[in-house]
Amino acid sequence: MNRKDLAQKTYYDLFQKNIGEHKTDSEFDEIVKYVTYGEMVHLGDLDLKTRLLMTIVSLASIQALSQEKNLIQAALRNDISPMEIREAIYQLTPFIGIARAQNAIGAMNEAFLEAGISLPLERIMGKEEIERRLKLDREQPLFSDIEDYYETYVYGIFYQRGILSEKVREMITLASFVSLNSSLVNEQIQRCRDVGNREEEILTGLFHIQQYIGICCTDNAIKLHKPKYL
Repeated sequence: MNRKDLAQKTYYDLFQKNIGEHKTDSEFDEIVKYVTYGEMVHLGDLDLKTRLLMTIVSLASIQALSQEKNLIQAALRNDISPMEIREAIYQLTPFIGIARAQNAIGAMNEAFLEAGISLPLERIMGKEEIERRLKLDREQPLFSDIEDYYETYVYGIFYQRGILSEKVREMITLASFVSLNSSLVNEQIQRCRDVGNREEEILTGLFHIQQYIGICCTDNAIKLHKPKYL
């Protein structure tokens, strides 16, 4: 199958639309989508679930909410569950802040409703478990310093909710950090390695989200590696 046909098939499988049907900018549509869906989506070695979740998280991080909705609907068509998508978005909260997280959750819920999914989804943590993890029965503050904040709030709450594997969680966190040009990218790449993500998978993920967030965001992270695996 030539790359034009591959791009058309991949795009249709994801979005149930054809490339080039844009009402006002079909030229732009053809250029970027033939590259994205005929090339970048098939580059390297990374499963489709991780690719799509990394993309959703990247778009949520930069508040490209209409595109986030489109990618969520594509993920649902490709057997990624609403619970997995919600978990990926929830995990962003400490990194992108409550305001942007709420916007991303709103776009997610719109996508779910348009797909005929009933809300609210099932709870992962009951009220008593949340109160226990946040130590609400204590009078003293929950956090003593920034490290305590990370360990208790980020890794003690959001990372402990199940649904997603450690490998996927670290990869979607990397996608968010790269999208935001965070100074924590280097550390996060190592965390991805530590839980078993291979160098090729990390590089593939970075190249994949590059089409959505741009070279200026991904260039520094990609330069940390020699892309010989791709």
